[in-house]
Amino acid sequence: MRSREELAPLAVQISANTDLMTRFRKTMGCGVDERAREMIDEVRSYACTIDPEVTCVEGARLVLLLMAIVENDRT
Repeated sequence: MRSREELAPLAVQISANTDLMTRFRKTMGCGVDERAREMIDEVRSYACTIDPEVTCVEGARLVLLLMAIVENDRT
């Protein structure tokens, strides 16, 4: 399992997908668990198109990294 630091470049690649990130931003903080789970799955699935070795745990870590990217964009 890769560390957050090792996954950071992949998170940056994912963040370049504007359609995905638009949905991601709308989902952040929505308070709907099912929607959040679907978004996590979508992020992981997309990540697997870039790197087929991404695990479920790494997918969750990528979501956390994307949340940090979104927060940094807001400041």
